[in-house]
Amino acid sequence: MSVNELDVLQTSTSTNDSESVIQFNEFNYTNSFHSIQLLEDLKSLRDNEVLCDIKLRTVNGTIVVGHRNILEAASKFFHVKFSNFDKDFKGIVDILIKELDSVLQILVDYIYTGKIKITKENVKVLLPAAKILQLDYVINACVEYLQTGLDTSNCLGIKAFADLHSCMELSSSSGEFIKKNFLQMVKGDEFISLTFEKVIELISCNDIAVPCEEKVFECVIKWIKHDLDSREKFLPQLMEHVRLPLLASKSCLLKHTIDEPLLKNCPKFNDIVSEALHYYLLQSTQYFTIPQTIRCKPRQFGGLKKIILMFFFSEKLKKFSTKWYDPATNLYKNAVEMNDCPMISNICVIRDQFVFAMGNVNGISSSSVSMLDVSSPSPCWVPMADMLIERKYLGVGELNDCIYAIGGNDSDDNTLCSVEVFDVAIQKWRMVTPMNINRSGFGVGVLNDRLYTVGGCDGLNYLKSVECYDPTLDTWTRIANLSICRWGVSVGVLNGVLYAIGGISDDADNFCSDLISDVDTDDSNENSNDDSNENSNDDLNENSNDDKINDDSKSIDSSHHLRSVEVYRPSDGVWSSIADMNLGRYYPGVVALNGLLYVFGGEKDKNSNYCTIEVYDPNTNTWSMKILPKINKNFQIHKGVVVNIPPNFITN
Repeated sequence: MSVNELDVLQTSTSTNDSESVIQFNEFNYTNSFHSIQLLEDLKSLRDNEVLCDIKLRTVNGTIVVGHRNILEAASKFFHVKFSNFDKDFKGIVDILIKELDSVLQILVDYIYTGKIKITKENVKVLLPAAKILQLDYVINACVEYLQTGLDTSNCLGIKAFADLHSCMELSSSSGEFIKKNFLQMVKGDEFISLTFEKVIELISCNDIAVPCEEKVFECVIKWIKHDLDSREKFLPQLMEHVRLPLLASKSCLLKHTIDEPLLKNCPKFNDIVSEALHYYLLQSTQYFTIPQTIRCKPRQFGGLKKIILMFFFSEKLKKFSTKWYDPATNLYKNAVEMNDCPMISNICVIRDQFVFAMGNVNGISSSSVSMLDVSSPSPCWVPMADMLIERKYLGVGELNDCIYAIGGNDSDDNTLCSVEVFDVAIQKWRMVTPMNINRSGFGVGVLNDRLYTVGGCDGLNYLKSVECYDPTLDTWTRIANLSICRWGVSVGVLNGVLYAIGGISDDADNFCSDLISDVDTDDSNENSNDDSNENSNDDLNENSNDDKINDDSKSIDSSHHLRSVEVYRPSDGVWSSIADMNLGRYYPGVVALNGLLYVFGGEKDKNSNYCTIEVYDPNTNTWSMKILPKINKNFQIHKGVVVNIPPNFITN
């Protein structure tokens, strides 16, 4: 013991008593080897049958001796089993254990040692026996052992075993493995040996990972042909769960499928083909009236997982590029056959599936509208009904399956207050009540079945005003102003809160707190030290002329680019500030996903956008920079929307 662990020796001395008195503090000691030694001693007693008072026999003649109190303490099963015996009985109790057989010795050994050996030969007997004895550690060890051994040759068997013994964790993990590795799994013997009911259960699953429904059809035909005489009768029922209409957009695949001889012998052949062709016609002309039967819905591997459809633009190439972006994996994937979208500004989405791009073609006002169905096996942009008015710098919002095109500038660069709405049910545009103020370059948010238009400019002045539209009353109402004017502001909505993000302000009092960072932190090697210039804001005042604001070649000092963010809660009725972003951004893209707010791109000077993403966590009120994969240096992030994960997007 060290000196620090003792009190100072205190010695009491007198002429009559020279005895020393030493005082100590209390100190608790723990023998870390005590439990180990105790188990070893108990095992030794059992091995030598010392004080043993219980004898366990199995049907196959195995005899295991032990101590009644030790077994009761370790297992609730034994506690209940032994409770009917006289506790004052001094002899050895002999009990037949019918529930356990070959692994009784192993499990009693575990109770006395804390050690157990699991093998592929004993695991399927050990796990149910451990469940009977309620030995949680052994149960979990068996589950972990089976999980580590999962492969495409045994996953179906392990899933069936888990279901039989109500092992929910093992059932869930093996089920997810089957869905993820469906294409490899159906090649094995386990799939061929499945019962008809199990095949139905498998192919009816909405989130199996298949790039094309043809693969599901092929595995059905393979299963039937393995035992044609007894299985052919199941074809009509199995075809109920093959989503054949999804092949209609690929005529070669559909023809290959319906040419299958077995299918032609199916009593429902004509109905199956008719449904697929009908779906094809609707898909080509009436995108929003697709039948809601399960066979017309693309499978969604990973459940209702969402990803971001990112839009990139190259000023040099005058070309748009689109990529799927998964924040969970930080991976890009090319959006195949989607690189010819003619729009560059105004994007919104209906039902997380139908993406609309409208107005502002190459900086010129336009009435054009294009639509993309991300659930299509072959996604491509298709023209929709034109807007009634040509617009650029407009605001776009979606509410109750209707798209609102709001304000902006017309072909003569007049700033507009007019509003039109596209109803997908009739696929036509109509005018509704205009805003109270002309606006362009503003943000739009949708919250509680209301549209909010935030900031912007009216052609002469930057705006801090905000309006709210009620579609049931067809009226616009002014609500609380922003704290500062914001032009080129973007709006996000997360957890019942509106976020007004970035933009440009002409409020000189706010320049100092909102200066853009001197150093560009994106993944390019560009030097952006010239982005910060505090002294060149004289030409951006409240009375800026219309030509200066609307000129496409406008020269904007990046020192005006705001890092600040304001939030609005309808219950509070006021705007309040939250933490600043790391970079000032003009017209950034904003999406909400999985409880976080993603802000990306945004102009950093008149010739380029940032290629960075900032992520806001409302729980901590903090922004973090996200490092993105390398992209073509000619392309810069422009906009983005959250959509359902497309059917051909599968990540490991």
